[in-house]
Amino acid sequence: MNRLMEIENKIKKYIEDELLQINFEERPRDPFGLSIYLFFLLKNKVASPALDNIVDWMNAWIDLIINKEKISRFIDRELASAIFGYYALKTNKMLRISLDESKLIRLLSSNINNGLYFDNFTYTILILLSLIDKRSYMPSFDKSLKLIKDAIEDRTIINDAKNLVFSSMLLEKLKEESSLNNLVEVCYRKISESDIRFDDRIYYAWVVWHYRKMIEQHFPLVRDFVENTLKNALALLEQEETDKLVKEMYGSEVKVRVSRIALATFFDLIVEFNESQIEISPFSYAYIKQRLFVLNWIDAWKEFERCLNAFKEERLSDCCNNLRMGLLMVWKNVYEDLEKSPIYISPGKTVDIAPLKTCLKAHNLPDDSVSLIERTWAYLSERAHVEKKKILSNYEVRFCIQLTFSVVEFLLRFHEQKTRNG
Repeated sequence: MNRLMEIENKIKKYIEDELLQINFEERPRDPFGLSIYLFFLLKNKVASPALDNIVDWMNAWIDLIINKEKISRFIDRELASAIFGYYALKTNKMLRISLDESKLIRLLSSNINNGLYFDNFTYTILILLSLIDKRSYMPSFDKSLKLIKDAIEDRTIINDAKNLVFSSMLLEKLKEESSLNNLVEVCYRKISESDIRFDDRIYYAWVVWHYRKMIEQHFPLVRDFVENTLKNALALLEQEETDKLVKEMYGSEVKVRVSRIALATFFDLIVEFNESQIEISPFSYAYIKQRLFVLNWIDAWKEFERCLNAFKEERLSDCCNNLRMGLLMVWKNVYEDLEKSPIYISPGKTVDIAPLKTCLKAHNLPDDSVSLIERTWAYLSERAHVEKKKILSNYEVRFCIQLTFSVVEFLLRFHEQKTRNG
């Protein structure tokens, strides 16, 4: 398991363990943070007893805060958490209570000033995101939205980095492409200037990775920034664990440094980033590389290296073409070694693999094995042709990589056995 997958599992376990320790019978001190946990756990299709607990609690919390209006003096965080929790549950079809919309609108109307709910930018952004479908009942919606767009335009949005994440989600939902593009550019500019506080890096990384297609010309820099951020961000979790020990020693009044918002954003980002990773069996990888170098078939290995880089950079058709070329080089070299005769392949023309197949069969490779190699070649060739403009999926190309490396390992071991036996 690679390091990033280990980090993903660790952060997921940490969040779930924390949720299991919460006594939901009592009024929580940080309901807003819990609503953020809920949103990102549901977004990433997490299934666990911890999630079941928070789903049940949030349904009851929405009913308590909005329908029954049993609100404490912390109305800002309680109402904002209930509204965002409502959005998370409704989006994922887990809302089990009916919402009294008249009470909701009245509560909001009495807690807005100059376009901001509770004079708080974060709460305002998430309330707008959660209630887009009720926009016509919210007279201040457009005014609030303008404040957010203005903050992007004058770059004051960066004063609280978590708002970069939430405002981008809002703009995407509203299909405000121009403002969203401006926001992504603001984030990229800060990254290129290396002018971001450590604690804020996770939010910038989330935005540029989530909307990387908007700045695809800068993909290598974006990818490096995101990967380094994720690896370094584990320090946030380690600091959180240290703070809990301090809390046990010195009392509950000691505050935990790392917010649930940062941890939830971290989790969401690393799940999405890991989907772009490819993990090959270390045994296969090491054997293929070593064998190709021993045989001096280094050009083939370079194609496989290019394929892995192309996959990371989401150049999926290029990735398939590199796989195809690498497989062809290995297969051709196996032929020439076994037949003691060169074979000419015209560049740019359709490759006739019939002699390659005949060679394998002549050296007693079973027909069904040869057929699998042939079908792998055809599968790769179909996906390597850019002119066909086929839209490739990440999981489809991931399958191509795993399939090709398996076939190449098989060919190399077959070749090794035949040459060893003379």
